[in-house]
Amino acid sequence: MSERVRLTATLTAAADKVEVAYKVVNGSDRAVYLIDGGFRASKGGAEWTDRLRVSFEPPATVVFSSVLPPLDPTVLRAVPPSTYAAKIEAGAEYAGKLSAPVPVTTHDAEAPPGPVFVVGSKLPSIASPPAVREVVCRTARFELGAIPDDPSLQAKPVELGGRPVWHLSASAWRLQQVLTADLAPVSLTVRVPAALVRETR
Repeated sequence: MSERVRLTATLTAAADKVEVAYKVVNGSDRAVYLIDGGFRASKGGAEWTDRLRVSFEPPATVVFSSVLPPLDPTVLRAVPPSTYAAKIEAGAEYAGKLSAPVPVTTHDAEAPPGPVFVVGSKLPSIASPPAVREVVCRTARFELGAIPDDPSLQAKPVELGGRPVWHLSASAWRLQQVLTADLAPVSLTVRVPAALVRETR
């Protein structure tokens, strides 16, 4: 599929965020579902977020991605996992914009979201934020999750967070392919785990 579904992207930087504007051209003979951002819980039920996942590849590459992350096999679920995605028909184009806040920080260098409760303890444990270092990245890449249409997806159109999307079954993880696009040469300061930087010496 990936040879017939083409991804192009550009990166722009502002004072408060970096933004990836992308376009997908579906030259295949069937529809494709795209992981265009995600959804988070809100007071109104759910809201769409354009937040990109940021990761670092030594020695100096930053990767911005919007893909389905691997499922944690240790997590027990009462119901099978599912997801939501945008749909692009065969022969059509789709354009989107996603972003990451400044300072750009990789997902594994961010501070823990809050207290962690440990079994057997009455008090929450406050995890220490990871040690980080700033690295100037000279290359960048964008990754986008793309899922070719398949009956096992049991795709259903819904509206979530005011956006028309498609609800997909757990088969989305098995069928997902990752489209990639190299971004123009950059000089971008990224906060990464200090351990990763030490390993590159």
